[in-house]
Amino acid sequence: MSNVVQRVLDVARSNINVKEGVNNWNIFADKLDSISGLFSMKMQNQPWCGIFTLYCVEEAIGIDDALMVMCSPKPTGIPLCRTGANYFKSAGRWHESNPQPGDIIFFYVGGDINHTGIVEAVSGSTVTTIEGNTSDQVARRYYTIGASNSNIAGYGRPKYELVGSVAATQVTVSVPTATTLTVNKYNLRYNSRNDYVKELQEKLIKLGYSCGSYGADGDFGADTLTAVKKYQADRKLVVDGVVGQATWSQIEKDITALNNAQSRIATNKYSIRYGNTGAYVKELQEKLIKLGYSCGDAGADGDYGKDTLNALTSFQRDNSLEVDGIAGPITWNAIEKALTAKAAGTTTIIPNAAVGNNEVVIWNYLKANGLNNYAVAGIMGNFYAESVLRSDNLQDSYEKPLGMTDEQYTHAVDNGSYTNFVQDHAGYGLYQATYWSIKQHLLNYAKNHGKSIGDRDMQLEQFVSLLKESYAGVWQTLMNATSVKQASDAVLLKFERSADKSVSVQNKRAEFGQTYYNKYAK
Repeated sequence: MSNVVQRVLDVARSNINVKEGVNNWNIFADKLDSISGLFSMKMQNQPWCGIFTLYCVEEAIGIDDALMVMCSPKPTGIPLCRTGANYFKSAGRWHESNPQPGDIIFFYVGGDINHTGIVEAVSGSTVTTIEGNTSDQVARRYYTIGASNSNIAGYGRPKYELVGSVAATQVTVSVPTATTLTVNKYNLRYNSRNDYVKELQEKLIKLGYSCGSYGADGDFGADTLTAVKKYQADRKLVVDGVVGQATWSQIEKDITALNNAQSRIATNKYSIRYGNTGAYVKELQEKLIKLGYSCGDAGADGDYGKDTLNALTSFQRDNSLEVDGIAGPITWNAIEKALTAKAAGTTTIIPNAAVGNNEVVIWNYLKANGLNNYAVAGIMGNFYAESVLRSDNLQDSYEKPLGMTDEQYTHAVDNGSYTNFVQDHAGYGLYQATYWSIKQHLLNYAKNHGKSIGDRDMQLEQFVSLLKESYAGVWQTLMNATSVKQASDAVLLKFERSADKSVSVQNKRAEFGQTYYNKYAK
């Protein structure tokens, strides 16, 4: 095999697996179109099998010698399919058998010569080729040769012998091939492969531009090229598919803006505060407006600004909540209760049921009864899971069957118009008393102390009294607790005994408790 043929095959092999971009865009046409006067028309976005073969020869020996050995004039027509076959035929370099490495193979497609490639090797009755524009990429193919294969039209034999040994000194590779690693971050382009490409892909994907099914793989292929060009077009940059200083600068600006915007989006409904944005903020605004608190001229726009802050703090102040401008669990619960009351035409508030300093009051009361921080946090985590620390909380699933809201139920029990409190199985209060004997104990305690059944301070006293009297084992565990999880599990498994006592529920309640521990333990 001559030195020239070897060089041509080396270029072809180095580009195996290179894929095309949108509308047949390929790096091979990009290079050849840049050669002045080569073609009578632009080759980019055209079928490119013939373009690839000419590219391989041009990269190996230069364009002038490439045209000479390929029997092509300059300017040439569409290269190397039907036109290329005719060039070889006119030059007497056409063969229909006995192919050799370096030959240009031509195929019949649709009744005419419409596909081509380069013969890489011949072994017995098998010819191995390297072809462009086959399944939208450069690939190696295998064919049986002989009379039985009617798809092979024939072979053009380039005049490699006219170039001789000078080929080795004429190689000029100005376009990255599949083996080239671009190391300049500010010159990324089709076929670059490195960590800078991966960084580029990760940022494009974050900005909403898909880089294909392989994602951020560090390979600047056709899908990444499409993403880059679309991004450049959207940002009114030069659409050249090359990621230089200007494109990188715009990407970094967009990423910074996106990060800032995302950091403001409220992802936790129960911790909304000034500066947040998003669907939860909009929901909060809509409900405040429904309750008569203006959120400004923009209304429910999903942006927690000064007007929304004024609305929320006014609501908190009017409902005896902690005025902190944060829509936490207690504030949200109060908003929902206020909406329910408004719909029902009632606005009565139960004493101590939703006072804003619930957390502090409950924490201090339990601590005053000799419990350590672990125990108090474990109890409060269960209270939160059961009632969101609402002492007038009626189990949600019973509101509709009983036809009463939390407030209506509480008042009906207090004034005696509802007499089935003990036997109705509806969870109620801080710890959602359900079992008849516990509800009887709670009712008796409230009556004996002249308190509403929904009074928070009364329920705390009754809870401690009940544990000491009837759940001594649980109380002892709490007194000696060495972790929030231990205390939380004791309350859930030995006192609450809720229907769902799964590991996930245990962990979630302990997590709630740990939040209180982190907030109040000194």
